[in-house]
Amino acid sequence: PDHFRPGGDRPAALLIVYGLTSLSVLVEPALYQRIFAAASPRVVIRALCVAALLWMAYDWTITVLGIGARVAVEQGQMVAPISPDQAVTQFVIHVLPAGLTGLFAAGLVAAAMSTMDSYLLISASSLVYDFWQPLRRQPMSDALLMRRTRQALVLAAAANICVCLWFRNVERLWIFMT
Repeated sequence: PDHFRPGGDRPAALLIVYGLTSLSVLVEPALYQRIFAAASPRVVIRALCVAALLWMAYDWTITVLGIGARVAVEQGQMVAPISPDQAVTQFVIHVLPAGLTGLFAAGLVAAAMSTMDSYLLISASSLVYDFWQPLRRQPMSDALLMRRTRQALVLAAAANICVCLWFRNVERLWIFMT
């Protein structure tokens, strides 16, 4: 079928946009935060090589699971998901036994919480150090920095929830974020 061809059934312009979204890693604050905290350039290079291998394995796994979900729906082994965003999750839940399904769900929640925690802390720190502190024109005490960072974290979380609720589709949210 068309959806299994290299370009799939997506327009070329959308594929170009997907390709460009992969460049977002070059402006990723967490990446630079970790690079600047590394002990040496050699450690950075080794970490980037390992990260690239892990990311390729992740992409390959998600692609294979997506293909498996599509085939399972077409063969009538699985009900079509409400949204394509849910296909991989529903397929894994359909295929795995109960214990492993729970482990998979825990892994999804852990990955989401870890990512959310990291990004919210970076956002809050950036707001406090790059916005609030220069506006004060005087150094803040550690206690005030902590309080402002917690307030900024709540503000960043609320803003992110509003943005996420604005989009009905993970694909469009991803493109918007990049």
